Amino acid sequence: MPKFRKKPVVIEAEQWFPGREIEGVVCNPLNHPLMSDAHYVKTVNGWAHIEPGEWIITGVKGEFYPCKPDIFEATYEPARDEDAALLRAARSDRAVLDEVNDKVDILLKMARLV
Repeated sequence: MPKFRKKPVVIEAEQWFPGREIEGVVCNPLNHPLMSDAHYVKTVNGWAHIEPGEWIITGVKGEFYPCKPDIFEATYEPARDEDAALLRAARSDRAVLDEVNDKVDILLKMARLV
């Protein structure tokens, strides 16, 4: 079977514990009485239940997903300062691209009205 190596990607992540607010983590998002203390994070595949100590990762497209502590430790290491600068630049570039795409969509809609 062919072997593959994971591409080096800088991510943002925070370790979640009860009482700590992290973007993307919500308590009982479905307002179910039996899940009053349950915490979830909205992922691209729907709601994922999280346990204390899990890492909440922000992916390269801004999506969230949980990661068990042992998997996180085996997969990730702290980023160097220059890696963090590249992440900030990429986010800035993505924001500009999103703004341009929004304007193109508006122009296309206007063109259909003419």
